[in-house]
Amino acid sequence: MTGPIWDDHTWEPLPRLEGTVRADVCVVGLGGSGLAALDELLALGVNAVGIDARGVGAGAAGRNGGFVLAGLAKFYHQTVAQVGRATAAAIYRATAEEIRRQAAAMPEVFRLDGSLRLAADAAELDDCRAHLAALQADGFSAEWYRGAEGEGLLLSTDGVFQPLARVRTLARRLRAQGVLLYEQSQLVKLLPGQVVTGGGVVFCDAVIVAVDGRVEVIFPELAGRVRTARLQMLGTAPAPEVSFPRAVYWRHGYEYWQQRPDGSLALGGFRDHALEAEWTQLAEPTP
Repeated sequence: MTGPIWDDHTWEPLPRLEGTVRADVCVVGLGGSGLAALDELLALGVNAVGIDARGVGAGAAGRNGGFVLAGLAKFYHQTVAQVGRATAAAIYRATAEEIRRQAAAMPEVFRLDGSLRLAADAAELDDCRAHLAALQADGFSAEWYRGAEGEGLLLSTDGVFQPLARVRTLARRLRAQGVLLYEQSQLVKLLPGQVVTGGGVVFCDAVIVAVDGRVEVIFPELAGRVRTARLQMLGTAPAPEVSFPRAVYWRHGYEYWQQRPDGSLALGGFRDHALEAEWTQLAEPTP
């Protein structure tokens, strides 16, 4: 089975764009970033329309590991080395605040119990100590952890969420406030002032392309500079024989998992085991 572990099968499909509509802005992509853009545009009083080739959260937004982690993709001490302490601290603070804001807005979707970064070997333990020292030097909440899961860091501001429920909840709220959203409406071409789909046209003043994978299909001129990666996830049946009350990052984040309330596990990783094979537009997991 290749459906997302997160699907509760309660979603009512949205209409396909047929004919023409007019908006100030057209957002292409109804995943996490596209829906966040539509939410912000609504708050600013901008008339916006959203389209998606498949559906709300049909791509990575509804099939990811469900982690909410403060900061950037790199660990904090690495971000400090890359962009400087002041910038790294500002980013970490802003993302931690956004996590709290979203969790307060959707308490049924988020669970902020912290996350664990666990070391796979002695060298990574040393890196965890550098990670901890950098966080504590800038006043962020973090502590050393040793437990049944392993040894490393406990980051109390982090947590988990149900990613498909988040985007679907946001889409329902936007529609309730009059925002037009269309599924099964694949972008065919962009023209000045027009977003053309297989069944209709959005006439607009601006376009926001908010997709992750396949952006090089929408913008062929980016081919060779941008490429799509497959990040594979595995969902299990309930596994009561194990207990992971927090999200876990292991082996520098190459493996990561969380245990859902029903005991099932959502696991991802091993990105470094097949690097070149994962540069693909195919979404199906490999054996």
